[in-house]
Amino acid sequence: MSLAADDQQQFFTDGFGEELATELSRFNSLNVVSMYAMDDTNFAIKTAANISQLGKELNVSFITTGTMCALNDKMRIHARLYRADTSQQI
Repeated sequence: MSLAADDQQQFFTDGFGEELATELSRFNSLNVVSMYAMDDTNFAIKTAANISQLGKELNVSFITTGTMCALNDKMRIHARLYRADTSQQI
C-alpha cells in the first residue's frame, strides 16, 4: 500500500514492490505472485479474515504487506509477512 503524496513517491513505491518480488522469486521454494494480482481482487487487507481469504483466492501460503513514507531526505518502510492460512504475522 502506498501513502505516496505525489507521482515520484508512487513510482518509487511501485519499483520497491517489484524489486522485492523479483528478489523473493530467486528462492526456488517460493512461488511469488505479482503484486499486481491484487488489482484483480476486491480485497483491502484490513483484517485477519481478509488476509486468509486473499490467501485462498490467490492460492498462496504467505502474504506480504507494507507501507512506505518519504519525508524530506528520509524514507520509512514498514514491511509485514503473514501466514495466509492463519493470518498470523511472522
